[in-house]
Amino acid sequence: LLHSSDTQNTMTSNEGLVREVKNKSINAFDESLTTSSLAKNAGISREHLSRTFHTETGQTLRDYRADQRMNEAVTMLLKTSLSCKEIAHLAHFGSYSSFYRAFISKFKTPPESFRRKQ
Repeated sequence: LLHSSDTQNTMTSNEGLVREVKNKSINAFDESLTTSSLAKNAGISREHLSRTFHTETGQTLRDYRADQRMNEAVTMLLKTSLSCKEIAHLAHFGSYSSFYRAFISKFKTPPESFRRKQ
């Protein structure tokens, strides 16, 4: 059984791991990051990283990265005059249609309408 100090060390190391992964994800937004590459960089298995990230954040790493891409897209949508297709590409969505579907799913309105209303 883990002693309380062991439990505390595990919690601290898990928090540090999640913080490191989030920082890497933010700082490498333009890179194609995978759970496997992040895990390899941290020296742990992909499964351990996935499980730890989900336990600590309540969110999968994939969902976290998708939220990052959507937040970046919304920022570009509101602060630039780039077309929605350009934004989809710059925010690393596979296609405009996948960006469009994700945007409607999250905001219940198309990106063009969202931009006009803001």
